[in-house]
Amino acid sequence: PIINPEDLMPAGLPPEEYVKRFLSEFGVNDIEGERTVQIPGADIVVPVNKYLFMDKRDMSWKVLKGGREQYMVPLAQTILDPLEVWLTPAEMSGQKYLTLNLIKIFQMGKEVAGFCVFSHTNKGWTASTAYMPKVDKPEELIMKYIETKRMGQLLFRKEMKQP
Repeated sequence: PIINPEDLMPAGLPPEEYVKRFLSEFGVNDIEGERTVQIPGADIVVPVNKYLFMDKRDMSWKVLKGGREQYMVPLAQTILDPLEVWLTPAEMSGQKYLTLNLIKIFQMGKEVAGFCVFSHTNKGWTASTAYMPKVDKPEELIMKYIETKRMGQLLFRKEMKQP
């Protein structure tokens, strides 16, 4: 889909304003709120909350990192209507866990991508991150980066309608 310029947020707002806009796409009106979402092609329900945009180490906002703050609506669409869903094994500090990688391709004069990650640990599924990788880079680099996220087991790929 083409990114509607009206869906892009202006720079310079407080981090909370961007996160509130993202959560509103899920019907959540409180920054402390949460909604669970059923992931297409998988019997998996994930929590959608502010933690997609927070650094878990120090609980600081990462919503302003890399310019992702402008893309709150497309990032929400990545969760609500992904192009692909990948289940990928991962390991950190000797602990094995699973990640769920959601990918959506958008048009913005060139192809760009939304990318959302959820992790499964002993606490269940948790929100990890959401971003638009390398939007300012050439399309070729964006697609090469997305290929690195297509790992593990493909759980879902949306059928593309022919014109």
